[in-house]
Amino acid sequence: MIISILQLEAFSFILARIAGIFIQAPLFSARSLPTSAKSAMAIWIALVLWFVTPLAPNLPTSLTGFFLVLAGWPRAWQPCRLY
Repeated sequence: MIISILQLEAFSFILARIAGIFIQAPLFSARSLPTSAKSAMAIWIALVLWFVTPLAPNLPTSLTGFFLVLAGWPRAWQPCRLY
């Protein structure tokens, strides 16, 4: 399987969002759960979601745009309509 840049960008978006959940959620941010287990679960969930998430053709091409999308900036990126 050849992985394109677009797919890697989509995976990094998904992983960043899932990692944010693991950092902020009280259940996952507890110290009783080892850091390696949290990292493994975040990567596993991101991989599962990566295969079922449709790729948008207009992902940001710059590093600034990438971080603006991660921050949830409303006009940094317009998602494509899939209907």
